[in-house]
Amino acid sequence: ITKLVDGDELKAAVLCGDDMETCESNINVLQETENIIQVVSLSCPMMKDFNEFGKGAKDTMNSCMDHLVQELKISLKDGLFNVVVIDPTANKFIASVLLRIIKLKSKSEKNQVLEKDKFIILSAVADESDEWRMNFLKVFKEKIFLHDPAVYAEVILYDIANDYFKLLLVSENDDIVSELKAVMEFVERSTGLKSDVQLINGGLWTMQNDFVASHPFSPDDYDKTSPLE
Repeated sequence: ITKLVDGDELKAAVLCGDDMETCESNINVLQETENIIQVVSLSCPMMKDFNEFGKGAKDTMNSCMDHLVQELKISLKDGLFNVVVIDPTANKFIASVLLRIIKLKSKSEKNQVLEKDKFIILSAVADESDEWRMNFLKVFKEKIFLHDPAVYAEVILYDIANDYFKLLLVSENDDIVSELKAVMEFVERSTGLKSDVQLINGGLWTMQNDFVASHPFSPDDYDKTSPLE
């Protein structure tokens, strides 16, 4: 799926949760992807067994934010990220912290986290407990990459037993339909799974001041025969 991003030397970040052993295993798989040359793990050890209703919940969240800011500061010294994976071990709380950080940094050209027009955010939904991931990626697109060619997509992957999971992605791609189709055909051939693109939501059109159409059309250019029959 990283083939949706142009380039052969991509840099990836994986947001991990409490189960670092499982996350590291997933990172190892990602490192074997041919167009990725660097994978960085991001995590918040202080979020282990986090209780959002606990007495120190706010302080823990703030501590996590400070920790991730420092991890990103070090990681970004050698380039921006092209791929961000929200690992199955990550929860909605650490994901919300990452979203907040990227949103704040996106306001300044000097503090970007993602390489413009050359990135993809990935996550997956395996059951109902993961549905927060859909809302997370939708908010990610709407709050940070609102305008065209930003895109949010949902793809179902399933096997012959009809066991399935939903792949979610956010990217900037003005040819997402044809490229996603080509990538899914490759995934089907290489894994034996079947795919179904269920949703593609694009970004808002970008305002073009003093726009002049290359070929203006008038009402006379359209066939009005059928409505008059």
